[in-house]
Amino acid sequence: MTALLSGLDDKIELNRRMNETLEAMARAIFKDWFVDFGPTRAKAESRPPYLAPHIWSLFPDRLDDEDKPEGWPLGLLKDIIVLQRGFDLPKSGRTDGDYPVIAASGVNGTHIEAKVSGPGVATGRSGILG
Repeated sequence: MTALLSGLDDKIELNRRMNETLEAMARAIFKDWFVDFGPTRAKAESRPPYLAPHIWSLFPDRLDDEDKPEGWPLGLLKDIIVLQRGFDLPKSGRTDGDYPVIAASGVNGTHIEAKVSGPGVATGRSGILG
């Protein structure tokens, strides 16, 4: 019993450390992309890409007069993007298919018909931003 509990404690500690590492990585990426504008500055200075090509191509290659990536608007999210609540798709209303059904916990099955179109971001929750 002691060995089992010790093993669980070790696993919990490992998960805690992994979460800390992942959180630090997410913060570093956010800061590089959206605070320091690293990819745009690197492109402007003709430095080699350090992201996958499909991600690298999303960043402009110059800063504007306000020192932000060219073409990026400045403002509140609510004024820049459209937030739209979708609808529930209970299991009883689904037919297994090629399109993922997004729930609060992640992908929660599939359906034969796409219910959203891109570009955009689908989440499994709605609420107040901020």
